[in-house]
Amino acid sequence: MYPGKNSKSGFLEHLPCLFQEVNVDGRCALRWAVQATALADASRDYLPGSALATQALDSYGKALRALSASLSETGKTPDDYDLMTIVVLDLFEALFLPDDTRRGQHVPGIAHILRLRGTQFPNPRGWSLFRLAHHQMQKQQLGFKLAPMKESGPMLDRIIADVDSIHLEKDAHQISTICERARNLVKELTDTEMSVQQMVDLVREMQALDQKAVSWRHGAQWAFKTVKRDDLTGSTVAMADFPDTVQIHPDVWSAYEWNYHRASRIMLHEQLLTCLRRASTASALLENSDAAIVSPLVVESITIIGSLAERVLATVPQTLGDLDDTGSVRDPSTPPPKCRAVGAYLLLWPIKIIKAPHSSASEAQKAASQAVFERIREYTGAKLLLGDLSSI
Repeated sequence: MYPGKNSKSGFLEHLPCLFQEVNVDGRCALRWAVQATALADASRDYLPGSALATQALDSYGKALRALSASLSETGKTPDDYDLMTIVVLDLFEALFLPDDTRRGQHVPGIAHILRLRGTQFPNPRGWSLFRLAHHQMQKQQLGFKLAPMKESGPMLDRIIADVDSIHLEKDAHQISTICERARNLVKELTDTEMSVQQMVDLVREMQALDQKAVSWRHGAQWAFKTVKRDDLTGSTVAMADFPDTVQIHPDVWSAYEWNYHRASRIMLHEQLLTCLRRASTASALLENSDAAIVSPLVVESITIIGSLAERVLATVPQTLGDLDDTGSVRDPSTPPPKCRAVGAYLLLWPIKIIKAPHSSASEAQKAASQAVFERIREYTGAKLLLGDLSSI
C-alpha cells in the first residue's frame, strides 16, 4: 500500500487477510459492512447522491441488521466476525455519515464486546483484532474525555510480551486513566478549596508517566530521519506546503504509532495545563511560593505540546504520499499515490487535536494543521460526501 520496501504491513492491511475462511449461512454482517465501506469509497469519484452512494447506505443498513441478529443469539459469545463488523461500521460512520450523533456511537458496543470476549489473544487474529478495536476505543476515550474501560487494565496486564504494539496500548491506557483522575480532581476544585501542592503532586505523577511512555522508544525501529526542506531535491510545487523540517521513517506504520503516542501525550499535557490553571484560580490568594512552582510547569507543558505538534506536522509529507522513505519528492505530474487516503485517515486524530480552538499549540501550528485537515477531508472523500459537515 505504501511505497518503500522496509515498511511492514500495518493492522489495516494485514487484518483483512485473516478473515479468508468461508462463512456459514447467515454470517454476513462483516461482508455487508466491508461492502458498504468499499461502495462509499468508490462513490467519491461521483456525486454523493449517485447510485453507488445509495448502494453503500443500503449495505450499511443490512450490516446493522445482520449484526443485530448475530448478537441477539442466546448464549453466544461475540466472535471475531462480530467485533470486526462493529469496528468497520465505526470507521464507515466516521468517514461517510453526515450525522454527528452517530460518530463514535459504536465505541460502547466495542467495549461491551471486549468484556464479553474475555481472554482473546490465543492467535494472531485475536490479538490483531483486539488491538484494532481497543485502539479505536482509546482514541475516542482520549479525544472525547471519556472514562477508560475498567476491564482494559486487567486485559492488558495479562499480556507480558515485550512487543512495541503492546507497550503502545498499555501506555495509552495509563494516560487515559490518569487523565480521568485529573478531570475528577478539577471538578472537585469547583466545590472545595484544595491546596496547590495537592494539584502539583498529581502533575508530578503525570509528568513521570509521560517520561515513562517515552523511555522505551529507543532503537532503529523508532528512529526518524530529520531533513530540512531546503536540503530536499525535486518539484518545488510539491514541496510548497512542506514544513521547514521533514521527518521520514522507513516504516510508515511505526511512524503512525509514533504520532498516536504523540497525540496521547498532547492530550495528557493539555489536561495537565487544565489542572495547573484551575489550581491557580481556585486559590483566592496564590502564595508567591506556589506561583513559583506553578508557572514553570505551565511553561514546560506548553513547550512540550509545541514540540510534539511540530513533530507530527513534520511527518505529513510522507504520510500523505508526497515523499517516500528515501526522501524522493513525488512528481506532481504523476497520478496521486493510492496510499494518501489511508495516510489521511492515520493523521486525522492527531491533526484534529492540534488544530482544536483551545489547543495550546502555537497559532502557526494550528493554521498548518487546519490546512492539513482540509487535505484529509479531500483525500478521504469526506469533503465531497459530507460537505461542511466534515469540518469537525
